[in-house]
Amino acid sequence: MELKQVLGEHTDDIRFTGVFVYDRNLAFIRAQLNSLNSKGIDHTVMIRYKDGDWGQYIVEAPSTSHCLMKDPDLKVFLLVPDGNIHVASKQGFSWEKIDTKSGGANSLKALTEIRIISGKLYTVGMGRMIYRRDSIDNWSRFDKGINETPNLDPISGFKSINGFDATEMYAVGFKGEIWFFEENQWKPASSPTNLKLESIICTTGGQVFSCGASGLLLQGRRDVWNVIDHGLTTNTLWSIEEFDGSVFFADSIALYRYDKHTSEKVNIVVGKSISCSYLHANDGVLWSVGENNIARYDGQNWEVLF
Repeated sequence: MELKQVLGEHTDDIRFTGVFVYDRNLAFIRAQLNSLNSKGIDHTVMIRYKDGDWGQYIVEAPSTSHCLMKDPDLKVFLLVPDGNIHVASKQGFSWEKIDTKSGGANSLKALTEIRIISGKLYTVGMGRMIYRRDSIDNWSRFDKGINETPNLDPISGFKSINGFDATEMYAVGFKGEIWFFEENQWKPASSPTNLKLESIICTTGGQVFSCGASGLLLQGRRDVWNVIDHGLTTNTLWSIEEFDGSVFFADSIALYRYDKHTSEKVNIVVGKSISCSYLHANDGVLWSVGENNIARYDGQNWEVLF
């Protein structure tokens, strides 16, 4: 079934907010309906692409991030900013609560991203909170070394986390903060910026890239970071991803590619602009999702799916 058939009367009402690619035949896209937003109704539309067919279900909660992982069966984990996780599987729907203690994640201390690193789920959020999922419905704080650091601005937090493995991870966020995890604790890096960082990736070539406000693109590792002067845009870069040996990054109106010392705008559709913002790559395909558009790239050709 085509996506427009699945959306029906909501085809012109939908706004896409994220994407996760499980493999080249399965991806989930997060979305919202403008009509429900205007009424203040919390919700998330989860859109499934499987083998060229589309489906959907609605969760009665807002969300900030999602991912798919076998646990042991395949599950969709949807992060609600107040610290709840909606879990979807063949067995049905369930919920997990990340932190029931006072001072943990809540509606005023929102969680912003969920990420799979070395087969484990991690979340980050405001207050520089980091959690790790140790088993089903069992989460623990994983921010040792951060809260103990003196003279930290308490009004701050993380937007993104990633890692090469469980022994070397990175978290970035507000005011240009970069933290790296090694030797079983988090350490602050010397950041070249005070602008907000939105997303971070660890590449197969051993480099770490991060992007954010005012077109900012950083490259580094551990405590050494540099600004890449790509000269392509000063808009906020919302997402960054590695694909086919290059680094792709996106603002809300365009997609860009950085390859060693060369950077360029990517023409998804020749002579036409489509919305971008959110990227994810896996199993030989790169997906680009914007507020109004969905596109997929196999390394040779772009296909606009919506």
